[in-house]
Amino acid sequence: MTMEIQGDRSGNLATPKLSLDRHWIMQSAMQRYADEGRLFGTTQQGTGFVTQAGLSATDAILAIHNPISSNMTARLWFAGLTLKVANTAAAVAWLGVNTNTNEAIVTGPAAVVRNYNLGGGVNNTQGQKMLAFTTATLAVAPVALCTLGAGLTAAITTVPAVPPFAREFYGCMLIQPGTTVSFQTSTASGAASAHGEYVWSEHKLITAA
Repeated sequence: MTMEIQGDRSGNLATPKLSLDRHWIMQSAMQRYADEGRLFGTTQQGTGFVTQAGLSATDAILAIHNPISSNMTARLWFAGLTLKVANTAAAVAWLGVNTNTNEAIVTGPAAVVRNYNLGGGVNNTQGQKMLAFTTATLAVAPVALCTLGAGLTAAITTVPAVPPFAREFYGCMLIQPGTTVSFQTSTASGAASAHGEYVWSEHKLITAA
């Protein structure tokens, strides 16, 4: 977990504080972004989707896109994919990325997004600029960035639970304007079985030093 000492918005570090039982107070960066209403998540609703065979621009099962005009940077904290039906052939699951800002924007049905500050006067998508899509059509086929896992052909009914292919990114993947992240599999899934999830935070535009 990423930890940080609190500071003000000008970048000045705050004076370290002690709790009532004399422990040094620290806070995770992820928790602070939730406090500020800047942490968001999306996951598949319903029965799931069929994945495409190979890196594909068609029907990306769940994609998040930072519009070129957003003027903000998203930090990816978590990405996970679950396949609840055995594959017809072994399949590698990837996290794919498109970074060509000159291509057409992503299209598709909007996915459900929630601000992680649930209730308390905060709207579900208050402050959200990242777009999320199910069965999205991408501008071009993405490049595989990360390997998340591999789905096999054995009957999953023989095991008590199916763990997700998941990775914690700790906010270290920056999704800049014009960038799309999507789940991809090397072989099509056996049925409408894929469920994806992302957690990200949104920030003032971060530029290279």
